Amino acid sequence: MLGMKRLILALGLFGFVFVTAAPAQGDRCSSRHHTWIPKLVGQIYDDARVKLIAAGWKPLQTNDESSAETNLRFGNGPYFWKEKHYFEVTVCGADFAPGCEFVFVDKQKNELHVETYGMEDQVKHTHAIVKHSRILCDLD
Repeated sequence: MLGMKRLILALGLFGFVFVTAAPAQGDRCSSRHHTWIPKLVGQIYDDARVKLIAAGWKPLQTNDESSAETNLRFGNGPYFWKEKHYFEVTVCGADFAPGCEFVFVDKQKNELHVETYGMEDQVKHTHAIVKHSRILCDLD
């Protein structure tokens, strides 16, 4: 019985790998040429943003004023949008509790998505920290 459970678990794990390994439109694209990405993970978002812009990545505004009211009303959303004018922020709060996602684009039209965790709080001296980043491209 224990052997059967291990076999089922192994098949389940391999099945998961096969399913997630298949590329899809808008998925990671490691073989496509893209602008250099500096070390971001563990960096305060403000510092990571400066490094990305210096490397040639441009902030990509995905929200307009009305969608920002919906997508950026939680967590650091109002702070990054209204106070910092970081218009590359796409969504904050709820699903990212309390982190945010930011989007940059390079000359080749690759998108770099950067996710943060933690709250910006000037009084407590806490900051949003880069959790991870990924490049998305159209695989047509």
